[in-house]
Amino acid sequence: MEAAAVTVTRSAARRRRGRQLQEEQEEQEPRPRRRRPGRRIKDDEEETVFREVVSFSLDPLPVRYYDKDTTKPVSFYLSSLEELLAWTPRMEDGFNVALEPLACRQPPLSSQRPRTLLCHDMMGGYLDDRFIQGSVVQTPYAFYHWQCIDVFVYFSHHTVTIPPVGWTNAAHRHGVCVLGTFITEWNEGGRLCEAFLAGDERSYQAVADRLVQIAQFFRFDGWLINIENSLSLAAVGNTPPFLRYLTTQLHRQVPGGLVLWYDSVVQSGQLKWQDELNQHNRVFFDSCDGFFTNYNWREEHLERMLGQAGERRADVYVGVDVFARGNVVGGRFDTDKVGGGFHPRASGPVPPRPHFLMDLPFPSAPQRNDSSRSSQSGYPAALRNRCPARAKPCPH
Repeated sequence: MEAAAVTVTRSAARRRRGRQLQEEQEEQEPRPRRRRPGRRIKDDEEETVFREVVSFSLDPLPVRYYDKDTTKPVSFYLSSLEELLAWTPRMEDGFNVALEPLACRQPPLSSQRPRTLLCHDMMGGYLDDRFIQGSVVQTPYAFYHWQCIDVFVYFSHHTVTIPPVGWTNAAHRHGVCVLGTFITEWNEGGRLCEAFLAGDERSYQAVADRLVQIAQFFRFDGWLINIENSLSLAAVGNTPPFLRYLTTQLHRQVPGGLVLWYDSVVQSGQLKWQDELNQHNRVFFDSCDGFFTNYNWREEHLERMLGQAGERRADVYVGVDVFARGNVVGGRFDTDKVGGGFHPRASGPVPPRPHFLMDLPFPSAPQRNDSSRSSQSGYPAALRNRCPARAKPCPH
């Protein structure tokens, strides 16, 4: 019993000494200072650790860059003056940039030989051809006779028509220039023209600069200017300077670039188709690279134009509507009768400008394929003996 009591006493003593040592250590350690409320908030802020989560996801493409049904990339147009002035190159625009450089054509387009311009004008444009990576349609239109034409215009009724890249690549491979279309129509077109033509030169120069930038970026060759609405005196007075500025800037930025004017407005500002080049519209012809007429011309119009065009006869294109709309010469299956009337003249007075034939609007239409139509529509037959030499690549 005595030994057990001694053991308990020693254990209790060790515990007391342990507690005393712990208390002494706590007394020696500095106690944290009491923080004022404002100080506490500041200390907490300094101690806070922010963690940022970085993630990457592609922004959705604007709707104009893809087809809503298939999500495939498509060529596009601009619908207003505001869209045109706001346009800037984007990474997504790379889908629409042509890859084929313009091949050399002998004799060159700058020579005074007769030329043929083909204008794609069908159902508003941007049909199956809008798909940049191709489409699965059973009867797509394909043009095979590039060696027979010199200039290709892609036309639509949108304000700014940018040619689908497939057409530009195909045309350039054969030495054919490609033009987009800048068009204004009806009352809305009149308001658009007043907005940029009736003011000072900065307004129309801004529009011209943007058109040049678009052609340069997408690598096509110029513009068809189609003003089909009346103009005020101020607006029509600025139209020739606009054309001259656009033509000059395009030539500087796009080698071989072309600006063509469509026969519509006369120098008084009236919308009055002349069906010929004459003293009422010559001011526009003198301000750009070329002129082509409305489609209701007759033989006497051609004779008069010989004198009006002078040395620039090859810069005048006579409109031939293969749809035969209105009181026109030729068209439909008689289109071949037009070319033989004036195109082969040695003096090269005025070459034809046939409208593009995709699908004839009457029941007996052939298939939408140029080869199956070569002896039916008459268009290739009209050019069979007047095809220029095949394009050759330019030396670098």
